Amino acid sequence: MIREKSSDLIENILLLLLSINLVSGIINYSMLKLPVLKIQLTSVILLFVLAILANRFTVEQITVGAICIAVTFISWMFYGATSEFLFLILLMIGGSLINPKKVLQLTAIITTCSLIFLFLLSKFGIITNLLFWKNGSYRQSFGMIYPLTFAAFVLYAVVSFSMVSFSDNSNHIWAIVIIILAITLNKYNQASVVSY
Repeated sequence: MIREKSSDLIENILLLLLSINLVSGIINYSMLKLPVLKIQLTSVILLFVLAILANRFTVEQITVGAICIAVTFISWMFYGATSEFLFLILLMIGGSLINPKKVLQLTAIITTCSLIFLFLLSKFGIITNLLFWKNGSYRQSFGMIYPLTFAAFVLYAVVSFSMVSFSDNSNHIWAIVIIILAITLNKYNQASVVSY
Protein backbone atom coordinates (compact mmCIF):
# COMPACT_ATOMS: atom_id res chain seq x y z
CA MET A 1 0.00 0.00 0.00
CA ILE A 2 2.79 2.44 0.92
CA ARG A 3 4.77 1.45 -2.17
CA GLU A 4 1.66 1.99 -4.33
CA LYS A 5 1.10 5.49 -2.86
CA SER A 6 4.78 6.31 -3.39
CA SER A 7 4.54 5.12 -6.99
CA ASP A 8 1.43 7.26 -7.58
CA LEU A 9 3.16 10.29 -6.04
CA ILE A 10 6.20 9.85 -8.28
CA GLU A 11 3.99 9.48 -11.36
CA ASN A 12 2.01 12.60 -10.41
CA ILE A 13 5.22 14.61 -10.03
CA LEU A 14 6.44 13.28 -13.39
CA LEU A 15 3.08 14.30 -14.94
CA LEU A 16 3.42 17.79 -13.43
CA LEU A 17 6.93 18.15 -14.89
CA LEU A 18 5.67 16.86 -18.23
CA SER A 19 2.84 19.42 -18.10
CA ILE A 20 5.32 22.24 -17.46
CA ASN A 21 7.42 20.99 -20.37
CA LEU A 22 4.41 20.86 -22.72
CA VAL A 23 3.10 24.31 -21.82
CA SER A 24 6.52 25.96 -22.02
CA GLY A 25 7.24 24.13 -25.29
CA ILE A 26 4.06 25.48 -26.89
CA ILE A 27 4.68 28.99 -25.56
CA ASN A 28 8.23 28.82 -26.94
CA TYR A 29 6.71 28.55 -30.46
CA SER A 30 4.18 31.32 -29.85
CA MET A 31 4.25 35.10 -30.09
CA LEU A 32 4.19 35.36 -26.29
CA LYS A 33 7.53 36.85 -25.35
CA LEU A 34 8.20 34.81 -22.24
CA PRO A 35 11.57 33.29 -21.24
CA VAL A 36 10.27 29.72 -21.17
CA LEU A 37 13.20 27.86 -22.71
CA LYS A 38 15.05 27.58 -19.39
CA ILE A 39 11.83 26.43 -17.71
CA GLN A 40 11.35 23.79 -20.40
CA LEU A 41 14.92 22.50 -20.14
CA THR A 42 14.79 22.50 -16.32
CA SER A 43 11.55 20.48 -16.36
CA VAL A 44 13.17 17.91 -18.68
CA ILE A 45 16.24 17.56 -16.47
CA LEU A 46 14.13 17.24 -13.30
CA LEU A 47 11.88 14.67 -15.02
CA PHE A 48 14.93 12.63 -16.01
CA VAL A 49 16.59 12.89 -12.56
CA LEU A 50 13.39 11.91 -10.75
CA ALA A 51 12.92 8.93 -13.08
CA ILE A 52 16.48 7.79 -12.35
CA LEU A 53 16.00 8.24 -8.58
CA ALA A 54 12.74 6.27 -8.75
CA ASN A 55 14.97 3.38 -9.86
CA ARG A 56 12.33 1.52 -11.87
CA PHE A 57 14.32 0.87 -15.04
CA THR A 58 15.30 -2.56 -16.32
CA VAL A 59 18.89 -3.34 -17.29
CA GLU A 60 17.89 -3.23 -20.97
CA GLN A 61 16.30 0.22 -20.56
CA ILE A 62 19.38 1.53 -18.76
CA THR A 63 21.67 0.18 -21.49
CA VAL A 64 19.64 1.62 -24.38
CA GLY A 65 19.17 4.91 -22.51
CA ALA A 66 22.89 5.25 -21.79
CA ILE A 67 23.78 4.59 -25.45
CA CYS A 68 21.21 7.15 -26.66
CA ILE A 69 22.41 9.77 -24.18
CA ALA A 70 26.05 9.16 -25.10
CA VAL A 71 25.38 9.42 -28.86
CA THR A 72 23.31 12.61 -28.59
CA PHE A 73 25.75 14.19 -26.11
CA ILE A 74 28.79 13.45 -28.30
CA SER A 75 26.92 14.66 -31.40
CA TRP A 76 26.05 17.89 -29.61
CA MET A 77 29.43 18.57 -28.00
CA PHE A 78 31.76 17.54 -30.81
CA TYR A 79 29.83 17.49 -34.09
CA GLY A 80 27.61 20.56 -33.88
CA ALA A 81 24.27 18.78 -33.56
CA THR A 82 21.50 20.65 -31.77
CA SER A 83 21.17 20.07 -28.02
CA GLU A 84 17.43 19.46 -28.55
CA PHE A 85 18.14 15.82 -29.42
CA LEU A 86 19.83 15.29 -26.05
CA PHE A 87 16.93 16.88 -24.17
CA LEU A 88 14.45 14.88 -26.24
CA ILE A 89 16.19 11.64 -25.21
CA LEU A 90 16.14 12.74 -21.54
CA LEU A 91 12.42 13.52 -21.88
CA MET A 92 11.71 10.13 -23.48
CA ILE A 93 13.61 8.25 -20.78
CA GLY A 94 12.02 10.20 -17.92
CA GLY A 95 8.56 10.03 -19.46
CA SER A 96 8.78 6.30 -20.10
CA LEU A 97 7.80 5.66 -16.47
CA ILE A 98 4.45 7.40 -16.93
CA ASN A 99 1.35 5.51 -18.02
CA PRO A 100 1.13 6.14 -21.81
CA LYS A 101 -2.62 6.77 -21.63
CA LYS A 102 -2.07 9.53 -19.08
CA VAL A 103 0.63 11.07 -21.29
CA LEU A 104 -1.77 11.12 -24.25
CA GLN A 105 -4.63 12.56 -22.16
CA LEU A 106 -2.35 15.25 -20.78
CA THR A 107 -0.98 16.06 -24.23
CA ALA A 108 -4.45 16.35 -25.76
CA ILE A 109 -5.81 18.56 -22.96
CA ILE A 110 -2.80 20.86 -22.56
CA THR A 111 -2.24 21.30 -26.30
CA THR A 112 -5.92 22.04 -26.96
CA CYS A 113 -6.23 24.51 -24.04
CA SER A 114 -2.96 26.24 -24.97
CA LEU A 115 -4.01 26.63 -28.61
CA ILE A 116 -7.42 28.03 -27.65
CA PHE A 117 -5.72 30.46 -25.25
CA LEU A 118 -3.21 31.63 -27.88
CA PHE A 119 -5.94 31.85 -30.54
CA LEU A 120 -8.05 34.10 -28.29
CA LEU A 121 -5.05 36.27 -27.36
CA SER A 122 -4.26 36.75 -31.05
CA LYS A 123 -7.88 37.53 -31.95
CA PHE A 124 -8.18 40.12 -29.17
CA GLY A 125 -4.92 41.72 -30.31
CA ILE A 126 -3.01 40.94 -27.11
CA ILE A 127 -0.39 39.06 -29.11
CA THR A 128 0.38 39.34 -32.81
CA ASN A 129 -1.53 37.25 -35.30
CA LEU A 130 1.13 37.04 -37.99
CA LEU A 131 -0.14 37.16 -41.57
CA PHE A 132 1.65 35.63 -44.55
CA TRP A 133 0.62 36.17 -48.18
CA LYS A 134 0.27 33.03 -50.31
CA ASN A 135 -1.72 32.24 -53.46
CA GLY A 136 -3.69 35.48 -53.27
CA SER A 137 -4.80 35.15 -49.65
CA TYR A 138 -3.47 35.63 -46.14
CA ARG A 139 -2.33 32.77 -43.96
CA GLN A 140 -2.92 33.39 -40.26
CA SER A 141 -0.66 32.10 -37.51
CA PHE A 142 -3.19 32.60 -34.66
CA GLY A 143 -0.55 33.61 -32.13
CA MET A 144 2.10 31.12 -33.19
CA ILE A 145 5.36 31.97 -34.96
CA TYR A 146 4.13 30.51 -38.26
CA PRO A 147 0.79 29.24 -39.63
CA LEU A 148 2.07 25.68 -40.07
CA THR A 149 3.19 25.67 -36.43
CA PHE A 150 -0.39 26.25 -35.32
CA ALA A 151 -1.64 23.56 -37.70
CA ALA A 152 1.03 21.11 -36.50
CA PHE A 153 -0.03 21.56 -32.87
CA VAL A 154 -3.68 21.03 -33.85
CA LEU A 155 -2.65 17.77 -35.51
CA TYR A 156 -0.67 16.85 -32.38
CA ALA A 157 -3.77 17.38 -30.21
CA VAL A 158 -6.08 15.52 -32.63
CA VAL A 159 -3.77 12.49 -32.80
CA SER A 160 -3.34 12.40 -29.01
CA PHE A 161 -7.07 12.68 -28.43
CA SER A 162 -7.81 10.05 -31.06
CA MET A 163 -5.34 7.55 -29.61
CA VAL A 164 -6.61 7.86 -26.08
CA SER A 165 -10.34 8.13 -26.75
CA PHE A 166 -11.28 5.60 -29.36
CA SER A 167 -11.06 1.88 -29.91
CA ASP A 168 -10.88 0.09 -33.25
CA ASN A 169 -14.56 0.89 -33.87
CA SER A 170 -15.21 3.71 -36.33
CA ASN A 171 -16.44 7.01 -34.93
CA HIS A 172 -18.21 9.01 -37.63
CA ILE A 173 -18.74 12.14 -35.51
CA TRP A 174 -15.03 12.39 -34.70
CA ALA A 175 -14.24 11.82 -38.39
CA ILE A 176 -16.49 14.77 -39.28
CA VAL A 177 -14.77 16.93 -36.63
CA ILE A 178 -11.37 16.07 -38.11
CA ILE A 179 -12.59 16.90 -41.63
CA ILE A 180 -13.95 20.28 -40.44
CA LEU A 181 -10.66 21.01 -38.68
CA ALA A 182 -8.69 20.08 -41.81
CA ILE A 183 -10.85 22.33 -44.02
CA THR A 184 -10.59 25.21 -41.51
CA LEU A 185 -6.82 24.87 -41.18
CA ASN A 186 -6.44 24.70 -44.94
CA LYS A 187 -8.53 27.87 -45.32
CA TYR A 188 -6.96 30.03 -42.60
CA ASN A 189 -3.47 28.54 -42.21
CA GLN A 190 -3.21 27.08 -45.71
CA ALA A 191 -1.57 24.13 -43.99
CA SER A 192 -0.99 22.13 -47.13
CA VAL A 193 2.05 19.94 -47.64
CA VAL A 194 2.39 20.75 -51.33
CA SER A 195 3.29 24.29 -52.30
CA TYR A 196 2.11 25.52 -55.70
